[in-house]
Amino acid sequence: MVSLVTSIVSWLQGSPRTEIVPANNKADISYWYKVLNSANSYDEWKTAAERLDELEGNNEWKRQRTSPLYDHNRLGERIRRMHELEVDDKIESVIFWLRSGLLRNLGGIGNRRLYDHCHLGTKYIIEQHADGIRRLLTRVADCEPEEMSLEKRLAFFTESRHSLGKT
Repeated sequence: MVSLVTSIVSWLQGSPRTEIVPANNKADISYWYKVLNSANSYDEWKTAAERLDELEGNNEWKRQRTSPLYDHNRLGERIRRMHELEVDDKIESVIFWLRSGLLRNLGGIGNRRLYDHCHLGTKYIIEQHADGIRRLLTRVADCEPEEMSLEKRLAFFTESRHSLGKT
């Protein structure tokens, strides 16, 4: 109970909670579920979800790359290739690579069970892959007209939308 009181006092004082309470502390877990369920903003909800993932051991599951639910080797290789593309910084190579690999359920990453396990997020390698894709798409969107015309960029994003679908 001391941990719960300490957490509440720290929260009221605006101090971030620095110590992780063992997951067997049911009062602390119960407190964060109440915060999660009564959150008035995304930031409140996210903080509670992060705390619950810590307390319930979900972050360890996120760190484990291997799983029968998706192809972690394929994702690891794609992340490595994205880093190479970012270093080379050749828009033509980025476009070619994105066109050949923008798939909705690449390597099984669309498996619902990967997103039901935790309160917030999924396997870190999947999040890294999504972040890399986002960076490359932003690179295409923000490239200079000398690198690629606006018309070609628009055509690329239209094609990508069709290949990925809208849902």
